[in-house]
Amino acid sequence: MCWLCDHPDATQFDYLEHIRDIIACCCFAVQGVEGDRHHSPWAYTVGLTAHSKPELLVTGLSFARSARLLDDVASHVLHAEAPQPGEVVPLRGGPVIEIVEVTEPTVHLACNDAWITYTNRGSVQDETGTKDLMWLESAFLHKEAGEWKIRFLHSTRVP
Repeated sequence: MCWLCDHPDATQFDYLEHIRDIIACCCFAVQGVEGDRHHSPWAYTVGLTAHSKPELLVTGLSFARSARLLDDVASHVLHAEAPQPGEVVPLRGGPVIEIVEVTEPTVHLACNDAWITYTNRGSVQDETGTKDLMWLESAFLHKEAGEWKIRFLHSTRVP
């Protein structure tokens, strides 16, 4: 349930003050958006930008799993270099994540099926130097036992 629902006498201003207090104490807060039958849940950070760090977003996981992941990664990012698009990061005791810069996402949902298209920007580096890349991706997902599973993923490099 949302904070405002748990505090029925509170105002939107009270909620913003609550978030500001969390950010003042912890440098960031994690916000969650509950999913419904048409939308997948997602979570994101608020407050990292004030520390010259990128805000982070996770989708496709439960809010509890997303919040734990974001809390761990954001806590690390505060005292380290922010990960760069294209970087693959194995998390201790957790999944391997890939950092991508996602722009122009479009999501379509129909019951237990979803498809998404988006533009990625990243870079590759070898002995000759670093080359910036841009590519389009589309994915088809199906929800099984409450979790989204990727059924098909296609990438097309943009020249």
